[in-house]
Amino acid sequence: MTTYDIYITIEIMIRTQVYIQDEIHKTLLQLAQEKKTTFSNLIREGAAEVIKRHYGKISPQKRALRFFANPPKMHRVRFSKSASLLIREERD
Repeated sequence: MTTYDIYITIEIMIRTQVYIQDEIHKTLLQLAQEKKTTFSNLIREGAAEVIKRHYGKISPQKRALRFFANPPKMHRVRFSKSASLLIREERD
């Protein structure tokens, strides 16, 4: 019998509205067509790049995951064994 590990990532997204210059809008639409992606995905990639530059190589999500995997003693709580293993797998 073969076993498979299946990982599912769920991302919660919030709908928002931004104002950008007409030329940037046109260029992003053209780039989205060239890359066979969506305009929204390019906006998300750009936002992720800004966050990466601000916070360094570790995203806020990974930083939080590391904190929960190895919290300071004053913040430690007991997780179930499976939750602890899941967190440790994700941080490595």
